[in-house]
Amino acid sequence: MSKRFMVPSWLSQHSFHYDDYKTVSRERLEAIKKGLKRLSHPDPVVSIVLPAWNEEQGMLHTLSSLSMLQTRYPTELIVVNNNSTDRTQEILDLLEVRSVIEKEQGVAYARNTGLQISKGKYHLCGDSDTLYPPTWVDAIIPPLEKEGVVCVYGLYSLVPPIDHSAYSFGIYSILSDIDVELRRGEREFINVRGVNFGFKAELGRKVKGFELDKNKIRKMDAKPGTANHVEDGEDGTMALRLLQEGKLQIVRSSGARVWTSPDRALADGGLGRAAYIRIRKRLLGMLKSKLSARKKPALS
Repeated sequence: MSKRFMVPSWLSQHSFHYDDYKTVSRERLEAIKKGLKRLSHPDPVVSIVLPAWNEEQGMLHTLSSLSMLQTRYPTELIVVNNNSTDRTQEILDLLEVRSVIEKEQGVAYARNTGLQISKGKYHLCGDSDTLYPPTWVDAIIPPLEKEGVVCVYGLYSLVPPIDHSAYSFGIYSILSDIDVELRRGEREFINVRGVNFGFKAELGRKVKGFELDKNKIRKMDAKPGTANHVEDGEDGTMALRLLQEGKLQIVRSSGARVWTSPDRALADGGLGRAAYIRIRKRLLGMLKSKLSARKKPALS
């Protein structure tokens, strides 16, 4: 439990600051590029697919972490650029990352494009503002190899900004994990987040991937309170569909825990406010579920 209040040592090497990627040292860029070449296997078992929209300020951090992956699985990396207007594509080209542009705006479109062109037996979803531990692939894939398991998901923590207390972020992480455990008994598919989950690619395509009605598709800038915000996510929807084919499996290992940007939580008015919103949603969901169960007619 005490480790939850500490940032893992591997994180620091990927948290370097830059305002312009061209100011990052050539040595660092070459090291990232070299590491990423290992994620371009022509016959992959695992596909890592990231959607990206205007990630110029965070993409290098994510790619830096992925360049340090240590895995026994042949792996490919694909980034789906969802019409970025900044220099995201320049960074991808500079580091020779395989990328494709999806012109239809929306996270579901981007993830679906990645699913259609990926070649791995196992499909890992991530985000372009997240740091991945070197053990990520080898920690999260083995449970997916089991008979009957169709989808796996890991936990996540928020990267504490320099001017914020790591302790408060640790508390938020613990509360987040408790919320995940509470949801495992009911509507577990909501636990599945695009930042850290995987599934058997063949089954993902069978259940129509990330396809959603147009009015339910999240845009890349779909923050709560904006016109583009929707409650339904392509990640949870995919997990719900996959339940038709087998079961979900949580991976609690620290080796599968990823560290992501705190921007969304801080945008809610700070960690305290974000935690309050999360707990409130949880309680309302439980109440709604109980009321729905009471309305069901008794079996004769």
